[in-house]
Amino acid sequence: MQRVAIAMALACGPKLLLLDEPTTGLDVTTQAGILDLLDELRRETGMAMVCVSHDIGVLARLTARVAVMYGGRIVEDRLTADLLTRPAHPYARALMASVPRIESPGLPPSIHGSPPPPGETGQGCAFATRCSRAHAACEEEPALSPLKEGGRIACHAPDHGPLAPTEMPDPMVAQEAGAPVIAVRGLVVQYRRASLLSRLTRRSLPDPVVAGISLTLAKGEILGLVGESGSGKSTILRAIAGLWPPSAGSITLDGTNLPARVTERDRTALRRLQVVFQNPDASLNPRHTVREILAQPLRLYFNAGPTEVETRARRLIADVRLDPAHLGRRPAQLSGGERQRVALARAFAAEPDVILCDEVTSALDVSVQASVLALIHDLCHARGTSCLFVAHDLAVVAALCDRVAVLHRGRIVEEGPARTVCSTPEHPYTRSLIEAVHRASDVRVHHFGES
Repeated sequence: MQRVAIAMALACGPKLLLLDEPTTGLDVTTQAGILDLLDELRRETGMAMVCVSHDIGVLARLTARVAVMYGGRIVEDRLTADLLTRPAHPYARALMASVPRIESPGLPPSIHGSPPPPGETGQGCAFATRCSRAHAACEEEPALSPLKEGGRIACHAPDHGPLAPTEMPDPMVAQEAGAPVIAVRGLVVQYRRASLLSRLTRRSLPDPVVAGISLTLAKGEILGLVGESGSGKSTILRAIAGLWPPSAGSITLDGTNLPARVTERDRTALRRLQVVFQNPDASLNPRHTVREILAQPLRLYFNAGPTEVETRARRLIADVRLDPAHLGRRPAQLSGGERQRVALARAFAAEPDVILCDEVTSALDVSVQASVLALIHDLCHARGTSCLFVAHDLAVVAALCDRVAVLHRGRIVEEGPARTVCSTPEHPYTRSLIEAVHRASDVRVHHFGES
């Protein structure tokens, strides 16, 4: 679909192509194909491109120059190689440190605090309240001034040193458990059922999207499902959640078979198994305040009264590191990262045994992504909740998960501890994915002609 969208934009032979997150939600191999296509078209046609992205790997691979924005203003404008290796603005440096790296397992640091709401940057430097180098001069807004080494920066106290290696904490260790909380056996999922005509004519059905998958999830464990687009990751999650009935196989929760359809499951099973979707815009009711969004599971599963709802809602909003003032806001008044935190709070409001996370960080910038990963880590560790974490980003999985299962064409091709699989993969497909991650994270600067 993304290639079709690019073809539509190129149909009139533009001289300037504006790309708004062109690879968000794509796996590394599909992303590489899109980026190679764009670079080839640029070289053939000579058109200019402006690419908006939160993905540092995309910027490294596609762009010659990067402008970093904060609070509605450009804070640093540099050649890509200079910015990615020696950023000078404290915000740019913090962004680089927040990028998860597959060769350094563990949760990357996030930037403390929150960015100012749009249009409310106030006086002085907008980043001063979150900056460790802030001083009295930061009460005045810094001008965007030239740097000696090239580029521009808006900062009273820039740091010109190289980036220091970031110390990553060890990933969490799964709690010991006897029987698994979730057990999937021989799961087969097809998106087209056999019709009477196909049975009579013996026409063959298409290959299943998921073919004979078996996996388990222990108490307190975070299991990552990774693979290319179309490998069956989200389909497995949907089948476990009861959103798409499997053609064969079984799914058990603490040894008890779960009905195939969510409408056939009782209230206890619904409470114990919660889903956090990729797009919080579509999963949060835009007409409800955050307070009402959190109140619904509290009333449904615990019959909570108004006083209890308010108390528990405030506790939940604090657990996801948001201010109680957010309870009175609607989803449209929140940033993407804040909406995803509210979605997590709603899932944990039900006090589930298992949460199913479907690409929950794919649309977030690296700093917000780091804070959401830390949030999932801390909540699962504190509450003993198990998590099935679907992602296409192996670096994110290596940072968060205890164990990883790699899918290819609906089958698990490799499974094991996340650190082992990501450092010494055995299957050729897993090795190809990790090589693609390394290529995507390389700093590649194209030699553009002068403009």
